[in-house]
Amino acid sequence: MDKDEVAKKVIEIINGSLFEPKEIGWDDHLEDDVGLDSIGYITLTEGIEKHFNVDIPDEEVESFKTVREAVEAILAAPALEDDE
Repeated sequence: MDKDEVAKKVIEIINGSLFEPKEIGWDDHLEDDVGLDSIGYITLTEGIEKHFNVDIPDEEVESFKTVREAVEAILAAPALEDDE
C-alpha cells in the first residue's frame, strides 16, 4: 500500500468519527482544522489497528497532529501477527 492509499483510508476513518465529513488535507491539523476530539482519536486508533493490522499505542495516535504524521507512523509500524 502506498502513502496515498494509506492517507485516503486514514481520512475515511477520521471522517467516520465526525458529525459532518470534511475535506481533509495531508497537513490539516487534526484538532484545530478538522475538529477531531478524544472520541475521534479513539475511533482513529481502532480504525488504524483494524484496517492496517498494526499496533500503534494510543498515546502515539493521540499525538498525531496531521494525516501525514498518521501515515508515516502506519507505514513504519510492524504488522501484527495473525492469531491462527
